[in-house]
Amino acid sequence: MNSADSKPDALFTIPVLRGRFAELLAPAADLGEKSSELFLVGLFSMLDALLDRHMEDALTYLPLSSDITDALLGKPGPLYHMVQLVKFYEEADWENVSQCAAKLNLDESVIPEAYIEAAKWVSDFAVAT
Repeated sequence: MNSADSKPDALFTIPVLRGRFAELLAPAADLGEKSSELFLVGLFSMLDALLDRHMEDALTYLPLSSDITDALLGKPGPLYHMVQLVKFYEEADWENVSQCAAKLNLDESVIPEAYIEAAKWVSDFAVAT
């Protein structure tokens, strides 16, 4: 648990992992120019739980692009499909991972390596802080 406000540490580490994972998958989905936006979508994907507010309310305080806001609010599009893929991968929901990958024209064979690299990056980051 995070002693500062009794929130589980996972509420801080999972979003960072999601962001990095989505960012690493971006080039393979021909979304390389959106990699920083994908990182932010992953990073803010649990903002509602962190702030104990509905996502829509939590987003009113942040100057985010409409693409990021739309993805976080569940409006279909490339950023939304990528964050969904990331979430489904966390849950080992392979059928939905495949469906999202198809929507993104993403070769599924690159997904496991990107996840491992993202997890290592988060682990290295956590050790450094």
